[in-house]
Amino acid sequence: MGVLKKYTLTGFIIAFGAGLFVPIMTKWFDYAYGIPDVVSGPVLGVSNILIGVTTLAAPLLARRLGIIKAIVTTQAFSTIFMLATPLASNFYIASGAYTVRTFLMNMAMPLEQSMLMGIVAKDERGAASGISSALWRLPNAASTGIGGWLMAIGLLAMPFYLATALYAVSILLFWTFFRRIRLPEETVYESGS
Repeated sequence: MGVLKKYTLTGFIIAFGAGLFVPIMTKWFDYAYGIPDVVSGPVLGVSNILIGVTTLAAPLLARRLGIIKAIVTTQAFSTIFMLATPLASNFYIASGAYTVRTFLMNMAMPLEQSMLMGIVAKDERGAASGISSALWRLPNAASTGIGGWLMAIGLLAMPFYLATALYAVSILLFWTFFRRIRLPEETVYESGS
């Protein structure tokens, strides 16, 4: 299986898992804690602001751990906080866990894009970028209805449990596929240290 197919497979699995709950978190907070979207919406907005801050820390983490380990580490810890979200006893703990999940997961995204551009041939980079963008939107949209249905029938934690399983599979596959990849800039960091 080619590099782009491997990357697409792992990204597809993550995106499908995220679609189960991310687009409908305000509804989940309402179902789970009776918190209207006028309260939960700004909380989710703050978590999106934090994404900008955390992406600035991503290169430092990649320099310290290596790009593949940094991606896997941030995604794995994000998954733990995702699983903790529906187990929280109140809105404040749940929203805190969800916020940490959001910035950890999104910290990995610029690293993944950097990795992808570093491992595909120059003439395939445009296609790789387009494919990686589409692979997020399509499965994410497809699974949102499933997550909404599960919430509507009262299985509020189930979207998170299913997403946790999907994230775990994706992270393991990503590690299996890419753990031996060394990008040119990592060699520069190693020789300079």
